[in-house]
Amino acid sequence: MALDPDEINPDQALQAVRDNALPDLHSDNVRPCAPDTFSFLETALNELNSTKNSTGLVVVENTPLGLRDGQPGVDHLRTALTLGAHVITANKGPAAFAHRELVDLAERSKRKFLYEGSVLDGLPVFSFFATCHQPYE
Repeated sequence: MALDPDEINPDQALQAVRDNALPDLHSDNVRPCAPDTFSFLETALNELNSTKNSTGLVVVENTPLGLRDGQPGVDHLRTALTLGAHVITANKGPAAFAHRELVDLAERSKRKFLYEGSVLDGLPVFSFFATCHQPYE
């Protein structure tokens, strides 16, 4: 994990991954790594919300699919939306098990819940359905 409220340079991040040196990107102004995902989300979003660039926070969630209940992805997205982030997932679980709840939470939070690549490895069926099922005027 690496956090920096002043942004992380993508080229520098890719090189750090190649060099196995991600901790080098972690800002000294941010607390040490969080012990679990929920603590990480809370810490990251609180840190970023306190900066001038807090209008478009995005959490990209891509945990393995929980076949019985969509976990842990559902809880990760629920937490991120509750904390004020937009969320994107390529995980089938949240879209299948908690679609209505997450859509409603996103609307109440005035945030986006996007979930496109989660069927057939990238076939854009969700956007296609949402666009094509609208009544014609």
